[in-house]
Amino acid sequence: ASLTSSNIAANPIALRTDHTATLLADGRVLIIGGGDGNGSLAFTEFYNPYSVPAPSFSAGPPLQRTRSGHTSTVLANGKILIVGGDAAGSAEIYDPATQYFSPISGSLNTPRQYHSAALLNSGKILIVGGVVVLLRT
Repeated sequence: ASLTSSNIAANPIALRTDHTATLLADGRVLIIGGGDGNGSLAFTEFYNPYSVPAPSFSAGPPLQRTRSGHTSTVLANGKILIVGGDAAGSAEIYDPATQYFSPISGSLNTPRQYHSAALLNSGKILIVGGVVVLLRT
């Protein structure tokens, strides 16, 4: 097997770090939150590798909160759980059918960023590690 990569002509809408990039069932990639030189971001964008005439980026729906260093986990029903990356330790769900982020009641016991999240066979999400950081929101 061989591995190859190439540059594309399209550029992301925002330059960011500490974001997540999650593959959607339709082949697009949802880029969520992150940070720039001014703090955490509350917006998203889609990368479409199959757009014609060339791969492209387009604006996505806004998050409920600014987030950086969060996790995004695809659930069995295709929705995406976004956890942490803010000082409140909040979470929200993205529904690809409605293209909308909805807040979840409750929060992490310890607000964190740069943690890991794993979908367990039971359907629960295991949140592990990370660092406690008070972020600007």
